[in-house]
Amino acid sequence: MDTPMLPIIRPGSTRAWLDRFIDAATLNETSAFRVVAATDLTLDRRVVVAAPAEGVDRAASTAALGRLFYAHREPSHLGIARAGDGADD
Repeated sequence: MDTPMLPIIRPGSTRAWLDRFIDAATLNETSAFRVVAATDLTLDRRVVVAAPAEGVDRAASTAALGRLFYAHREPSHLGIARAGDGADD
């Protein structure tokens, strides 16, 4: 599945991304990833979403996000957030 890039997000935005996330605000952005806090319409709660940044190699970012998701699936410490779901779930 080719996930659309996350558009520039302004705090308080009500435009849904992937018909699922609203009220998004960018928490952090690197050359590889954008980390966003948003309201998940499916879960009806706030979540953190990691998405590839624009212009990065899709295969490399997909692999890196997969490793991040795997690391958070069964975290070894209570201070590490458990992954909710991934794009392929």
